[in-house]
Amino acid sequence: QYEAYFGQGTRLTVLGE
Repeated sequence: QYEAYFGQGTRLTVLGE
């Protein structure tokens, strides 16, 4: 799992191998 945070707590979570 990869989590990237942008700006005011916006979160993008990418699920993969």
